[in-house]
Amino acid sequence: MKTKGLIRWGGIFAVLLLLPLRLWAVEPIVTQSIALTPGWNAVFLEVQPLSNVPSEVFQGLPEGASIWDWTGKHEPMQFIQDPSEPEITYPKWQAIFNGGDLAELTTLHGIQVHSPFLIDIPASSPPLTLNITGRPTLRHKEWIPDSFNLTGFSFVSAPPSFADFFAPSLAHQGQTIYRMNSRNGIWEILDNPASTPMRSGEAFWVYCQSGSDYQGPLTVAASGVDGLDFGTGISLLELKIENNSSVARSVNVAALASATAVPLAYREYDEVEGGMRSEPLSALPPLSLAAGATKTLVLSLQRADFSGEAASVLEVWDDLGSSVRVPVRAISNPTTSYPGLWLGSASLNKVSLFAEAGLGPEFLPGEAKPTPTELNLNLILHQDGSGQVRLLKQAIVMRQEATYNADGSLATNERQVVLTRDDLIPRYSGVSQRDGTDVGKRLSAVAFDYTPSSETSHADTALNCTGTISGVVECRIVLDRNHPSNPFYHRFHPDHDSLASDYATANDEAPEIRRTITLSFESVPQENPTSPPPGWGVSMLGGTYVEEVTGLSRGAIRTEGSFRLNLATDIETLNDGVQ
Repeated sequence: MKTKGLIRWGGIFAVLLLLPLRLWAVEPIVTQSIALTPGWNAVFLEVQPLSNVPSEVFQGLPEGASIWDWTGKHEPMQFIQDPSEPEITYPKWQAIFNGGDLAELTTLHGIQVHSPFLIDIPASSPPLTLNITGRPTLRHKEWIPDSFNLTGFSFVSAPPSFADFFAPSLAHQGQTIYRMNSRNGIWEILDNPASTPMRSGEAFWVYCQSGSDYQGPLTVAASGVDGLDFGTGISLLELKIENNSSVARSVNVAALASATAVPLAYREYDEVEGGMRSEPLSALPPLSLAAGATKTLVLSLQRADFSGEAASVLEVWDDLGSSVRVPVRAISNPTTSYPGLWLGSASLNKVSLFAEAGLGPEFLPGEAKPTPTELNLNLILHQDGSGQVRLLKQAIVMRQEATYNADGSLATNERQVVLTRDDLIPRYSGVSQRDGTDVGKRLSAVAFDYTPSSETSHADTALNCTGTISGVVECRIVLDRNHPSNPFYHRFHPDHDSLASDYATANDEAPEIRRTITLSFESVPQENPTSPPPGWGVSMLGGTYVEEVTGLSRGAIRTEGSFRLNLATDIETLNDGVQ
């Protein structure tokens, strides 16, 4: 089973891109309750704690307790080590000691979601419950191939057996599983996985045969890298729900209680009325997914139903007990400003006509005439916080990882960046995985190349335009005589290499090409103006495309058509502020 990225270049594809993570006034949080007994407890952390300081995360544990973090998460493990052995003090383990003589030996200074921990509770202490409040994550677990992996999963009531849970994965079927015996602190082989139920938030060792991206019988992927972030302008986002098991499943989606709930509706096709309809998410019936089937749930933000910032958590669970929690955030914004990255396409369906022989310019001036077919061009625009619009040849979405202070507390949150320069890529991490490696998402608009000039910025990777998005934007493109994209320039042709017969002296053999592109934004779509699509005027814009080209012929060539743009991310700064 492979979990593929959810990104498309058309329709509502732009809402499937990654949105920036930032410091919000409200956060989508839940509380993970962990039952602890005297002795060793193997725990899997399901949330990113609000504090990254271990002493704050694990406050409330009795004196003498210790917490151990396995740091070899990305290295092969062939033999299982019992925590009661002296070797637990090896560098692969980091620990925090709650009081006592060992407190000064603390080596654990940060806490990360999806991390397994061993917690040793003194024998003299009664059983207790540790509550950790934090943000859930949709980041997929990574498996080390041909190795034991220390991991865990989340469940609602009546979790499945180990055998049922791993049955859909060839890499895990029948593989050895070790479970912690809290009484003696020894990892014990699970003798009967078929009759042994799993526990939510329990860490255990399981062998992974070869590579895998298995996330359980139920896989949930959101439009963003780590949840649904509607930002200030997105109105539609998607949840992709996949049934990886060999039998049909019933899947539920519901919002958990929140003081700052994000009002959502779901959209589906109404076969009776013959169109899309929206209903409150609370009215969503259970989804029936056949074996191996995938369901895409389109969620619509009801921005008029709240003000300021909102955050909540969706829970997705199936009848096997598997559970996935999805963080959701949104901002109620004015729709008079449109900063961010806009992706879409222009559809050209008119062009100037050829003149009759001997009547002057090759192309007639005036109105362009309809063409038999359309020419579609990818289009990328960015508008910064000051209103400057730029035409881009490419945009690369990357991730700036979180930073921490010396005491382990969070300094800056993880966030997304939009790059136009390839040389900046090594500074950042990817936003998706390809063959086990983090990679960015690159989008290109090859039809809009240009020569560096006073109108270009960001190391000549962005072209400054006039006007503002939602009004009229005009972009002027110049291809000089020696530009590789100039159709008259051929480096290895003696008549078109811009060199004289001595192949050294410059000779203007190719003309300069100039393109003036005018994008006129319209308040209603050209198609179905009386019934705009969801998000129109907020996260979806469009209008009329007009372009005049000089240099290709004795007269200007005029093309016309329409364009549509979707807001991909509301990041206002290109290249993370690097010019």
